Amino acid sequence: MSSTKIGQFDSASTMVRVLAAALEGQHTVGLAMPKRFNVVARASQFIPPSLRSRLFSLGAANEAIELKDLGPKDGPRAAEWVTSQYKNLRKAPAIFIGATNGAVADLAAGLGAPWLPQTFLVLVRRKVDPDDIAAVIQHGQRMTDRLADNFPGIVTQQMHDPLNDRGNAAQAAYLRMKWHRLPDAYRDFIRNHLEPGGTIFITGCRYQWPSLQLGKKHFFQLGGYGAIAAEDLLSRYGYSYSDAWQLRPEAEWGYEDALTADIQDAAAAIDARVLRLNYDDPQALSAPISRLFIKDDPRHLLVTNFNMLAPAFIQRSDAIPHWVVFNDQKSLSELANFLRTHGPFERIDSLLFQNGAEAEGQALASDWLNVLSAHTTSARLLGLSPAQHPHDFASFDRYRQSLREAEKGLRTPVRGAFNLKDVLGGLQREGLVSVL
Repeated sequence: MSSTKIGQFDSASTMVRVLAAALEGQHTVGLAMPKRFNVVARASQFIPPSLRSRLFSLGAANEAIELKDLGPKDGPRAAEWVTSQYKNLRKAPAIFIGATNGAVADLAAGLGAPWLPQTFLVLVRRKVDPDDIAAVIQHGQRMTDRLADNFPGIVTQQMHDPLNDRGNAAQAAYLRMKWHRLPDAYRDFIRNHLEPGGTIFITGCRYQWPSLQLGKKHFFQLGGYGAIAAEDLLSRYGYSYSDAWQLRPEAEWGYEDALTADIQDAAAAIDARVLRLNYDDPQALSAPISRLFIKDDPRHLLVTNFNMLAPAFIQRSDAIPHWVVFNDQKSLSELANFLRTHGPFERIDSLLFQNGAEAEGQALASDWLNVLSAHTTSARLLGLSPAQHPHDFASFDRYRQSLREAEKGLRTPVRGAFNLKDVLGGLQREGLVSVL
C-alpha cells in the first residue's frame, strides 16, 4: 500500500511521521503532511468558516479510495510504509508497538526508540447521511467479505462518528485495520533495528467500546472516545447495549491482545524482553510520562493535542510535554486534573486540534484558556486564532512555524537522552508495566 492509501491525517500515521523526523534530528515538522497541505491550510484562513469545513471534508474524500481498489498486497504495503519512515534509524535500545498514544511519541523520542502501530486507517469512499446509521451499517456489511479476503491477519474495526467527524463521515467510511498477526515488515524491522537484549514495549491500551459484528473479522463502532458516553450515543440513534453490541478494543486507541503472541515470538528469536504498558484510557499515560520529564523547577509546559504532536521540539527544549486526546470537555477535564496536581507553571503553551465541526461536548477555546490560565500567568493557544476554533485550519501550519522559530534560539539538544533503566523504574513505580 503506498502512503497515499493510508489515511495521512490520522493519529497513527501522523505519530509515525513526526516521531521518525524527531529520531532523525529534524526540527519540528508539524503534522508532516505534504507541502500542498500547508499551502491549503494557510489559504483557508481567508475563506468563511463554513466553506473551510467543506474544504476539510473534501480533503477526507480525496484521501478515500474505492473498495474495488483494495487488494491482498495492501496490508503488507501498509506495514512496509511504516517501517520505511525509519529507514535511517540505527539500532535502538527499545521499540514500541501497539496502540496509538501521543504521550508515547515524546517518551519514544527521548529513548531514541521507534513506534510501530497496530492500527492503520483506510478511508473507503462513499456518500451517506451521517445520521442514517442503518445505511452506514448496510454499506459496511457490503464490504465485509472483500475486506476479509484481502486482509488476512487483520481485523477491521469500522468507526463512524456522526458528531466530531460529521463532514468527513458523510464522505468516507473510516476503517481502522488492526493487525492480529505480526506483519513480515515489522518482524524484519525488530530483528534488524533492536539492540541485542533490547526491550519491546507493547502500548496495551485496554479502552473498550461497544461494537456490532458485521462479518467474521469486521466490527462496527458508533462514535468513539470523547465527552459523549457510548450508551448515550447508541440511545439517541435507537440502539442499546444488547447481545449484538459487545465491548471490544476501541477502534482508534485500543489494543487487540491477539497480536501479543507474535510479538513474543519475534522477541524470543533475538533474545529481547517484552514489557506491556497497561492502561485503561488513552490519556492515562499522559501524566506518568509527563512526570518523567518534570525536574525540580517546572517552568514551561507544552500541551499537545490529538495528532498535533511536537516530539522534536520537546527534545530540543526544556518544555514538559503533556498530551491530551481530543479537543473536548472530557480531555480538558483530565488536563485540569493534571494541572491542579503539578502546577503552577511559569508558562503553558497549548495546541488545540481543529476538526471543523462544532460538536456536542466540545470545549470552546475560551474554556481551554480558562483552565490553562488558572495555573500560570502566561497561557497561550499556540498558533490558534481562538475566535475561529474549531475551523482554524491555518493553525496546523502556524504552530509548526511557531515551534520552529523558537527552536532557532535553543541549543541542540537541551535535553539529554533518557536512560532506559530510569524510564522503566519510573513506569514501574506508576504501576504501568508488566513483564510478558
